[in-house]
Amino acid sequence: MLDIGDIEAAFVVWRAAGLTPPPMNDVQRKNFEAKTLQRYQYTPVDDWAEAVEWVANNNTRWATWFDINNALSIVRQNKIGQEVKHAEKANKKAGEFVKKLFADLAAGKTFNELRQPLSDKVRVAAKRIFPDADDSFIKRNYNDISFIADVDRRCAECINTVDCPYSGHQPFLRVDKESGFTYVVADRERCYKYHPLVPDVVPKRSTRRQGELAKV
Repeated sequence: MLDIGDIEAAFVVWRAAGLTPPPMNDVQRKNFEAKTLQRYQYTPVDDWAEAVEWVANNNTRWATWFDINNALSIVRQNKIGQEVKHAEKANKKAGEFVKKLFADLAAGKTFNELRQPLSDKVRVAAKRIFPDADDSFIKRNYNDISFIADVDRRCAECINTVDCPYSGHQPFLRVDKESGFTYVVADRERCYKYHPLVPDVVPKRSTRRQGELAKV
């Protein structure tokens, strides 16, 4: 989420790049800065910074809102392109893993022999969520715990966004007491960092995320 300092910094960068602002007195300039902030306040800070730099490097005149919109569109398209490349790379890696898995099974290896060792990330996440978790429990619920570890990382890095993949409802784990397997549920309350109308206060961590390991 942007503040007035981000707008002022953009104007400084554009002046330094040799772009000439339209004639405005101090009152007009402050009004224009305020209207620009109102228009772009929910833009992610990183996207704004890249768009400001793009305008400085490519424009020959002072940026209008049309120019800013165009720069933001280019920045976001570039990010989508990078995400597609990462996805293609991940798919290729997954395909190679599956081929190797079938080759190992054909050679007579068992699933227990091929099971991946527990990563430190998943072990730490499991112990934080379920302090009584042992290796057997973690192995049974490896994928769910790994998913929640990634969710927690994204949420910790998040700064007031409208682009939350969970629409502000943070996922967490519960344990089925009969089977001992975890399942993913979502918090009913919407995160304050997603909803722009909620005051900027320190969020309360839901007590539901701190459940003890079911005894099975």
